[in-house]
Amino acid sequence: MTAATATTLQDRPPASAIASLPTAHPASPLVPLPPAAERIPAHAATVPRPREPGIYFGLPATEYHADPSLGSTDLKRLLRSTMDYWWQSWLNPRRELEADDTPAKRQGRALHKLVLEGRAAFHKAFISEPQHADWPDALRTLDEMRELLREKGDKVSGTKPELAKRIKAIAPQIILYDDVLAHFSAMVERDGLQVLKPDVFAEVEVAGHMVALNPHLANAFKGGVSEVSVFWRDADGAPLKCRYDYLKPRTIPDLKKCENKGEHPFEVACRYALRSYGYDIQASHYLEGGYPAFLGFAHEGRIFGPCPLPTGFADAMAAPEDMTFTIVFHQTSGAPVTYGMEIEAGSPVLAKARRDVAAMKRRWLDCMERFGADEWVSEEPIHRLTVDEMPYEWRVAAELEAA
Repeated sequence: MTAATATTLQDRPPASAIASLPTAHPASPLVPLPPAAERIPAHAATVPRPREPGIYFGLPATEYHADPSLGSTDLKRLLRSTMDYWWQSWLNPRRELEADDTPAKRQGRALHKLVLEGRAAFHKAFISEPQHADWPDALRTLDEMRELLREKGDKVSGTKPELAKRIKAIAPQIILYDDVLAHFSAMVERDGLQVLKPDVFAEVEVAGHMVALNPHLANAFKGGVSEVSVFWRDADGAPLKCRYDYLKPRTIPDLKKCENKGEHPFEVACRYALRSYGYDIQASHYLEGGYPAFLGFAHEGRIFGPCPLPTGFADAMAAPEDMTFTIVFHQTSGAPVTYGMEIEAGSPVLAKARRDVAAMKRRWLDCMERFGADEWVSEEPIHRLTVDEMPYEWRVAAELEAA
């Protein structure tokens, strides 16, 4: 399939609110800066402008997240407040970037790798941290090493490396646990492996196994393509993006964890999670914004990177109104329960999310025009609180007092 080039792409002229975003895409044209750009801090010169609209296969996650286009997480932050978005955005020169690698993120990546790409790919990328219990005969402590040397009639004084050298000289068959760890570290470095704690490694394997055992979910992540990034602009010029963990001809499956702290029936906990974590925002953004753009780009040939799909794949994809968003939940505490939830394009379930997404895109454009890179401070007037806004017991107390 022929990749789209800059000369064949027909870009929508950028709105003045987004023209100040600097560029890193070699094919992006330079555009004049609006008056708000006078307030753009120096650090912003290193931030890329939104990528050329199109489909990107094989785009590294770090590059996707570095792009300043609005993703579903940005929309959810804007929904909380304009300052929440600004604080975590490229506009804030003092922002603290989220750590790329935390135990929780590593566990999430591991489960995605296992479920989306299979066991072989998972074991090629992740490994369990060694435990002494796996090497019960290996000498680990100074006391154990001294005891062996004493039995052999050798000196027991010296540092740990000195004792290890003597042991290797007189008893080369003895395994030293420090050597096990050194060999493990070298293997991790050589093969670029990501290390998981043994209990986490086991949890990931169990969760992946349970997804595969569910007859309704077993094929959810088969017959499609993973890590598909889409960049587009809406009718008002707002730069948008989404990244499909997996994309199939008739559904967009997405893997989510659910802790279920309230110990509800799991399907109830999943509905709570949908609301609490704004997964409806993501579903609307991916399904009703990103997918129509994806389909249009596919037909137009706006494709970047090595496309793993056959020529003409767009003809086999569902029409935008027939596409669905499938959330596969797995319980992270207690039993490894799984549950699937499908949402149709245009569903009333997404009515609030559609309004919120539209409002947040307008809010972003308004703030870019008004504030530029300055703090997006809320100018809401002081609110006079009424008892009708308070919890039930407050209202009861007020009624009793008034009686």
